Amino acid sequence: MKDIKSAIIFERDFFEAPERVFDFLMAKVTWEENIRARKTARFGQPNIDSEHRDAYEEFFPIMDDLSERLEPVLGYKPNNCFLNYYENGNSKMGWHGDSTYFLEPETGIAILSTGDTRIFQIRRKAVPTESLNYVLTPGSLFFMPATIQEEWQHAIPKVVSERGRISLTFRKMRVG
Repeated sequence: MKDIKSAIIFERDFFEAPERVFDFLMAKVTWEENIRARKTARFGQPNIDSEHRDAYEEFFPIMDDLSERLEPVLGYKPNNCFLNYYENGNSKMGWHGDSTYFLEPETGIAILSTGDTRIFQIRRKAVPTESLNYVLTPGSLFFMPATIQEEWQHAIPKVVSERGRISLTFRKMRVG
């Protein structure tokens, strides 16, 4: 993918009241704590061959609302939401590419941000010095099509902050 910027959708003020979404999720979600750097939770349609099928819960109404809001922008309605809770600036996600074989064709990964502002970094695998940074503010949307994962990696680095952040990562999983 030569022109990554044209493939990405980035909107700073995609949804309203991100602090309300953050507070709701903090009050209602039971977090998995099996990853040291962050906590997670799974909602909606599981990965078709997931070993964690029982860990998926039904969407909360706010997730349905956000999924419907994403549909006209993405051209499809996501059926899965993976939450990442970064407790403070020490919580991070290292360089990686997401698995995409379980996604519906011609879809990707949409990230909605609540809580603290964080930097989202992207770098080309073959040329790690070729990189981009996006500032994910509360209420922002960052979308990357699945094809980006073939040539690019992304990360959320540590920052100096005591505030938490929750990312709602929406996907459209294949149903099989």
